[in-house]
Amino acid sequence: MSDYSIRSRYLPPYQAIFAVDVKDFSAFESVAQAGITARIRPIVAAAFRRCGLGEIWDEERWHRVIGDAYVAGFPTRALPLLIHPLLDALQVQLEEENRVSRDGRPSRPLRMRASIHVGPITDADDDPVTDGSGAARVETHRLLDSAEVKQVLSRAGDGTLVAAIVSDRAFTDAVLGGFCALGPDRFTSVEVAVKQYRGSAWLAVPVASGDLLARGIRPLTEEGDAEAGDASAHQGAQVIGIGSIAGDATNVFVGNSGSISTVDDPDRLRRPRRRR
Repeated sequence: MSDYSIRSRYLPPYQAIFAVDVKDFSAFESVAQAGITARIRPIVAAAFRRCGLGEIWDEERWHRVIGDAYVAGFPTRALPLLIHPLLDALQVQLEEENRVSRDGRPSRPLRMRASIHVGPITDADDDPVTDGSGAARVETHRLLDSAEVKQVLSRAGDGTLVAAIVSDRAFTDAVLGGFCALGPDRFTSVEVAVKQYRGSAWLAVPVASGDLLARGIRPLTEEGDAEAGDASAHQGAQVIGIGSIAGDATNVFVGNSGSISTVDDPDRLRRPRRRR
């Protein structure tokens, strides 16, 4: 006979999860770190509003800012928008921030890694003390800490201010599902192993620069480094990226320059959809 005293539990609602952290944060002097921490969430908020996602920003379910990292949950329907146009807007926002102010001595630009995931997360209405908890949040941080996305930003020049990693689940739903303006050819696949986490993910950059222009964003291996000695092998190599944006417009961009596509129908985002 079944033991009905053992109860199953309701699955927490799915949420889109967006996280960023600052490249080489520990290399900044202690006197500069508090100021950088204070700027992270406002920079992300400005990026949301820059590309017409202000109402999605206002629907932030929960957030945490710890040191150089910001992580937050958003309605699941926003998942494709966190990939495009948000990543491109974050690149442009950081370009603007770095023109106005640079931190450290010697001063250097702020550059960020971003990770995007989706999964069941405890809801703030259930228990405000534990809101934003769940394996999906842990996985988001593991992706952000992965060597694969760190290597992309390290190999890039200062023109690349954002390197993103998207979980396979988020990629399947948002990109392969056709909801994201970017097609699969704008990403490159990687296998991630961080602590106990193992999973597939997808890398992309809004603007390619430095070594990424020569060899693309796929992480290099020792074998790949040896092959890189033949410069002719890299002539005409494909650069995988999201593109860059300048100013506010309504066009979907392609390549390393162009404009951002904004959301001109906020009501579309509010339409109720079936929970995942």
